[in-house]
Amino acid sequence: YDHEVRASTVIKPLQGKLGHWSHGDAAVLKPVEDSFRGLGLAVASNPYAVAIDPYRGGKLTIDETCRNLAAVGAAPHSFTDCLNFGNPEKPDRLWLFRECVRGMGEVASALNIPIPSGNVSLYNEAVSGAVLPTPTVLGCGIVSDIRRCVTTDLKHEGNMLAVVGAASPEMGGSEYYRMTKSYSSKVPDVDIAALRAGMDVVIGGIERGAIVACHDISDGGVAVALAEMCIGGDIGAEVDISKLGDMRSDARLFNEAPSRWVVELRKGKEKLLPKDRKAKVTRIGTVGGGALRIGASKTLVDVCPDDLAEAFNRPFWKVMG
Repeated sequence: YDHEVRASTVIKPLQGKLGHWSHGDAAVLKPVEDSFRGLGLAVASNPYAVAIDPYRGGKLTIDETCRNLAAVGAAPHSFTDCLNFGNPEKPDRLWLFRECVRGMGEVASALNIPIPSGNVSLYNEAVSGAVLPTPTVLGCGIVSDIRRCVTTDLKHEGNMLAVVGAASPEMGGSEYYRMTKSYSSKVPDVDIAALRAGMDVVIGGIERGAIVACHDISDGGVAVALAEMCIGGDIGAEVDISKLGDMRSDARLFNEAPSRWVVELRKGKEKLLPKDRKAKVTRIGTVGGGALRIGASKTLVDVCPDDLAEAFNRPFWKVMG
């Protein structure tokens, strides 16, 4: 649907400096003319995780929707969904559906967020088999003041970069494993207390002016989140991921553990970030320079924003001819 209708979209799906747009987490609307309260809208889906572990995959879908909303400063208010599955008359297909809905309901119920509507599309299969089990969740959230909202693009050289939330080594369903043709049955699980605490830290940090850019860590892990932030801001960053868990470097770069965000903290305002013992905050580097450089004991990534943007934009034009 055309997001320009009524000219009330204050944060659009693509975010960043003029001519350097990148992936955003959520859109924000200003529905009432004489109020600065806003409405955040975000969508999430993870069929690859659901296909491996439908219960955890369902939980991840709700988690990512919440992350996307929190990333712009919106407190999740309600969800709707579209559940796309195969033939429920087959026991394995019905099991996938049941377990996915059970996982989604568990997280939404624990957060006290209603799902008042939805759509179920079944029998999506052919002789070759069923579609991937694909729950798609749309979440709406309330923004207390749209003037405090942030976008994903990096803003100012010298600002601190940090990760909110703890990493885990599970890589099942990840983009990295699909690209490397690897497989794991271990899908990351959602810690509901950590998700709630992380949202409080992120939303509170945005409202207090401590956070000036934020991006949830999802497809591709922290490496892709940082790359998209550099593309939108047309600026580099110096990052050390050695403190992001006791695991291999590729897992630190690309694991998609839930309830995590990369945040850019305004210089001199870092102490305004709310603290919660259930939400780990790890400093990983600073904004600035002509390249995204990520290292641990050695340099793992060194690429300039223009090359990142080329890789980000090329696939669409290749597909469209």
